[in-house]
Amino acid sequence: MPKTQYLENKKLRYKQLMKNHKISSLIMLISLFWAFPSHAQSAAINNGLTWLSANQNTDGSWGTRLELILLDTTETINAFKYSNNIGVDYTEGINWLSSRDATSTDELSRKIISLADAGADTNTLISALIGYKKADGGWGLSVGFENDPLTTALSLLALKAANYTDQSVISTALGYLISTQNPDGGWGFYPSTCSGCNDGDDSNVYMTAMVTNTLLQYKASYNLQSSINNGVSYLLTRQNTDGGFGAGSSAVYETSMVYQVLVRTIYDPIAWAKAESYLLTTQSPDGSWSQNPYSTALSLRALYDAERIRSSQIQGIDLYKSVNNQLQLSTTYDAYNRMVIKVNINDANVIFDIQIKDSSGNIYNATIINGEIIFDTTNYPPGTYTIIVRAIDKLTGIVVDEKQITFTIQPTLSIPSIGISIVPISS
Repeated sequence: MPKTQYLENKKLRYKQLMKNHKISSLIMLISLFWAFPSHAQSAAINNGLTWLSANQNTDGSWGTRLELILLDTTETINAFKYSNNIGVDYTEGINWLSSRDATSTDELSRKIISLADAGADTNTLISALIGYKKADGGWGLSVGFENDPLTTALSLLALKAANYTDQSVISTALGYLISTQNPDGGWGFYPSTCSGCNDGDDSNVYMTAMVTNTLLQYKASYNLQSSINNGVSYLLTRQNTDGGFGAGSSAVYETSMVYQVLVRTIYDPIAWAKAESYLLTTQSPDGSWSQNPYSTALSLRALYDAERIRSSQIQGIDLYKSVNNQLQLSTTYDAYNRMVIKVNINDANVIFDIQIKDSSGNIYNATIINGEIIFDTTNYPPGTYTIIVRAIDKLTGIVVDEKQITFTIQPTLSIPSIGISIVPISS
């Protein structure tokens, strides 16, 4: 099959598969401002988990459509694990998945992700996945199919879940994903067929969220921040007035995927709250989202992230300067003062990302010495500076809170105005 025909067919296939998952928002939110709900989350999560448990098939799987059953089951398994609900339902789902043959690279990757997260041996599956990789770095739907960003992103997520270590495989795959990013920052289902050609698929929310999330898993080891930032910028332009994300009308699965990207990349409580409110208002009375396991599982993961954010807040930031080897609270410093930054938070499961910006937007780094966050004002020009502290969950990478505080570096020498007069000397 010609490449363009295959890629267009694959795009249509995924659109059809996701059609039943998409919910058009018919609810008008009458609130004039957005605020995080304070108690609704636990009930929403519990009701969603209850619905998933009640709708598990007798063989341990989820879903009713054969072509979607592995997708529905893996996402449900992942939601149970992510929310620390590892019981009989989860175990039966893993048992079903272990005996289920994957019919495509897409399914193989999803199977690896869930089984690896459960601690199962995935070496044979990983070997098969590596065997499907193309010479130019990406993966296609199966042997003989052209590369595409979706299958490549899923394959990289599978390798990450299995702790795969061959960096030559990973780096070329990441290079392929970066090369397929559209000028608007997003991704479509297939790229242009050549450099300068204009025959690639337009960017969409689903693909951009999927690829950006994949890049996030590797950003600690590779220089991916620019592509991630561009992807996030594209996604932010696709938030609808109802708070959800999607082309034209919002979709639960896309909103859930975007939410999980946003809380790991930017601190934007307003955008977060809008998306969270959309998810809460689209939950059905039975606890599901449109009686669909896939959308329900993704929504529960997003709402679980929202609970994590509320559970950990920075209480304050204290700045000290060292004077005669004694620490004194201060927001005013002379050159050559040593600053100690202390962040007050009752959560041992976070790490801090600290940026110090001057009035021109230049960014400086603090260092950690013996557990203390240190900034030496030596050689920094006088002026007002802003410290931005982000608390990041160690396990999930969620930005749980962000706070700012300003300080001033005074000129090293302060010389007052001097008036000079000339007085004749008498002879």
